[in-house]
Amino acid sequence: MKSSRIISKHETSLIALFYGYQEACIDRCVAHEENGQITDIEHNCGFSTYFSPKKSLEQLGVSPFQYKVNEDGSVDIFGELNLSKRQNSVHSLPVKINKLFGSLIANDCGLYSLINFPNEIYGNLDISSNNLENLKNFPKLVTGSITLSYNNKLQSLKGLVNTLNGDLNLVQCHLENLDELPKIINGHLNLSENFLTDLTCDSQVLGLVRASKNRLTKLNTNWKYSGLRTHEIEGLDLNDVIWGVENGWIEYPLLVNIENIKSRDEALAQLKAKAKLLKLI
Repeated sequence: MKSSRIISKHETSLIALFYGYQEACIDRCVAHEENGQITDIEHNCGFSTYFSPKKSLEQLGVSPFQYKVNEDGSVDIFGELNLSKRQNSVHSLPVKINKLFGSLIANDCGLYSLINFPNEIYGNLDISSNNLENLKNFPKLVTGSITLSYNNKLQSLKGLVNTLNGDLNLVQCHLENLDELPKIINGHLNLSENFLTDLTCDSQVLGLVRASKNRLTKLNTNWKYSGLRTHEIEGLDLNDVIWGVENGWIEYPLLVNIENIKSRDEALAQLKAKAKLLKLI
């Protein structure tokens, strides 16, 4: 026997806790039942949570030929999983994914939580422009690039993989430090439009680093930069400025007001002389 009813406030809290939803998303949602058991919940945003891997995957656009169910109830998916067209409707994944053999694209779809995210992704991961506050349940392996840009509620990078073979994009994440940055990044790193002042850390970056529109006072001289404009480096130590120009990482090296450049070197006159030779002043 099938029936429908509005779920209680107690059930709302339990479902929010288990599935990582915000309670406002499932307040006064409709529970569909069969023989006294809830089969799915229809959310007030139009998205549904099915208590069946088959229906959950169908809702995500995964065909029966693209996945297998493991003994623990998780699934392996063969092919790309693209949720980017489901704007503000996928607050967390409704079924646990173990391995994804393809890219996961879930930008601008309303994610609040990474619960049920794949343990391993053999491809790229794009979860930009969402509502993430932390990276709990982040995949243990991503073989491609990672894009977390425009998650401006993100409080920490804790949970990121230690080694990344692709690029890492962290544009406009309101970052104030580089704690928990992967130790090895074999691609490019984009840190633009954050609140960073000091780029020194232990991370190794093989590609180029973009760090425009920050509040930089200290560069990481172990990195290669894609270019820093003059108006972005006036708070830098003059030693760092000269290093950046000599290595070709600082664009437009004409500094109008040299006194705005701080120096940790007592021999400021020598540095100014060198700066003049490089046509910095």
